[in-house]
Amino acid sequence: MKLSIRSRDLANALRPLGPRLPKKPPNPNMAGIRLHAAGDTLTLAAGDLEVTGRIRIPAVIQQEGSALLAGGLTDFAGVLPADDEVVLVVDDDGAHLDIGTTQIHLPLLDEAEIPALPDLPAPYGRLSGRDFAQAVKQVAVAAGTDDALPVLTSVHLETAGRYLQMAATDRYRVAFRKLPLARTGRRSNGPQLIAAKDLKRTAHDLKDDEEVTLGRQSTTEPLAIAGAERTFTHQEIEGKFPTLGPMLPTAFAARLIVDSKALTRVLTRIKTVGERNVPLHMDLDPGRKELRVRSGTDGWAKTVDRLDAHRLTGEAMTVSFNPRFLLDGVRAIGGKQLQVNFVSPHKPALLHAAGATATDLRYLIMPVRWRE
Repeated sequence: MKLSIRSRDLANALRPLGPRLPKKPPNPNMAGIRLHAAGDTLTLAAGDLEVTGRIRIPAVIQQEGSALLAGGLTDFAGVLPADDEVVLVVDDDGAHLDIGTTQIHLPLLDEAEIPALPDLPAPYGRLSGRDFAQAVKQVAVAAGTDDALPVLTSVHLETAGRYLQMAATDRYRVAFRKLPLARTGRRSNGPQLIAAKDLKRTAHDLKDDEEVTLGRQSTTEPLAIAGAERTFTHQEIEGKFPTLGPMLPTAFAARLIVDSKALTRVLTRIKTVGERNVPLHMDLDPGRKELRVRSGTDGWAKTVDRLDAHRLTGEAMTVSFNPRFLLDGVRAIGGKQLQVNFVSPHKPALLHAAGATATDLRYLIMPVRWRE
C-alpha cells in the first residue's frame, strides 16, 4: 500500500479514533488502527465489539491495500505539522510515514486475529448533527455512572412517528427530549439502549455535520450513527429501560418561573460551600412572589438566598433537593427563564424552560426527604 494524504486530514481522523481504542483488549491486535486504501479514499477504523469508528479522508493512492497498524498511531494526532504532505508506505517491514523531515515507523499487527467490523445498515432516519449533539448532551446528564446497573448508564432511543425520543435516568432524576426525525421508510427495529458516555462522544464528534443518519439492521445488530465522512457503531446494552409514563406528573400544586442565570449562581455557590450529602431547601411564598433557597446545617456553612420570582402561583411549600442534581438540570435546560412545576414536598418536580415547546428538554427530579 502506498499513498499520500494531508497531515491535517490525518490528525482530524486520528483524534476521534483514539478514545475508541479498547483499553484492555482480550487480544492486543484489537487495539490497532485499520487502514483501507481504495479509489481516492483512505478509511481509518478502530474499536472493539461494543463501539467502532470509521473515518474517511481524501488520499492520492498509488497502490491500494489494507493494513492493521499499532494503536500508537493516534498519539501523533496532536503533534503532526499543520498542513504537510504525509507519504504512507506499507510493506513487509511495517508502516513508514514520511512527513517533511520526519520519518515514523510503526509495526504491523495481524488483521486475521481480529473480528470484522459490523456491516453498515441503510438509515431509518435523518436529523441535524448540531441538534442531535445538543439533545444527547442535555439528556445524558441524568444517566447513572454505576456500571453494576448498566441500563441506568444508558440513553434510551426510540422512534415515535416523526420524532426521535431520548431519555435517561439514574432513579433520582429523569431527562427526556424529542427531536424531529426525517424518516426514510425503513424500520428502526425497536428502541435502543446506548451507553451514555459513548453516545455523548459520538454526538460531539458529529456536531458539525449538517445531517446525521441513524440505522440498524436488526434488533441484534449495533446502531450506526453516521455523518458525511464519519460513522460510529454502538452495540446495545441488554436490559429493560424503566417505563417513564407513570413517573411524569400532569397536575401541579405550585408553579415557579425564575431567572435561570440567577438560580445557577445560587446553586453553584451552594454546591461549592455546602456540606456533602446535605440538601438545599426551596421555600415557595406565592404571597410575596419570592423564592428563598437555603442550605447548610449547624456546625457548617449556611447560605440563604432570596430570588425574585417572575411568576409564582399555587400553594406555599418547602421542597428539598440534591444541589448537584438540581444544578445539572438547570444547566442542561439553559435559556433565560426556568419553570419549575411542584406537586408536593415529597413528589418529583418537573423542570423545563419557560415557554418550552413539546420537543424541548424536560427534567424530572426527585425531592430529598429531610427533617430540619
